[in-house]
Amino acid sequence: GLYVASPPLKGSTSEQEGVVKDDRFTSIGGVDVRQGASPFEGAELLSGIKGTTVTVEIERGGAKIAPVTLERKISVENPVTTYVVEAKDGCKVGYLRIKEFNGAVKRGVSAALQELRDERVDSYVLDLRGNLGGVLQGCLEIAGLFVDEPSPTQKRTVVYVKDR
Repeated sequence: GLYVASPPLKGSTSEQEGVVKDDRFTSIGGVDVRQGASPFEGAELLSGIKGTTVTVEIERGGAKIAPVTLERKISVENPVTTYVVEAKDGCKVGYLRIKEFNGAVKRGVSAALQELRDERVDSYVLDLRGNLGGVLQGCLEIAGLFVDEPSPTQKRTVVYVKDR
């Protein structure tokens, strides 16, 4: 599950509904997050249009507590724009621009890729110019949408981090 790492913000719906530090989310919006969900995926499930709600199931100290419905007070904008360009040689190129890596980026890129596949594009351009950055995990999840899973005998480096 996903743990609440710090106390909820003062005045937030989470605080008002009694969510506390060290609570463990087991389900967000009906999606089981007990096994293998990343914090980024949790943030994506919690994100949505301002004024809408999401129900979370929580464990506290190993005991299940009543489900809590949270109102989303901040809208997370889809940071992905996409369109198709036809190259001089007749190839269709799908253009994806990612403005920032926020809680909606994986959902936005997944939807954009499906639209571009439906349009039968031949190649993609992923434009990160002016990108405001974000969470490394979000970047990795986006990379995973473009990179095939290696076979058990292959090893693939997606990101290499070197200490300054």
